[in-house]
Amino acid sequence: MSIEERSINFQGKDIVLRLSLSDGLSLWVEGCLRKQRSFADQIYLWTNVELDWEQHRYLEVYYQAETGNLKLTANGSTILEDKVLLTQ
Repeated sequence: MSIEERSINFQGKDIVLRLSLSDGLSLWVEGCLRKQRSFADQIYLWTNVELDWEQHRYLEVYYQAETGNLKLTANGSTILEDKVLLTQ
């Protein structure tokens, strides 16, 4: 079973996306699990993150199993995009 992980530092915050067939997709910010969904053909996650004093960013994660498209956006702007095809 494969587990794929993608990480990015966005405006001083470490963001990690973890994807596996058994656990689904999870969104971690600064080592804290913010959202998790079971594996499905399409998965959508979101969370609100405070960066500096009262500066909030709305993070969204989209995953399509058929194409492997994984996308992370902040306030609608893409900050990470990759292909992730899981194998059993």
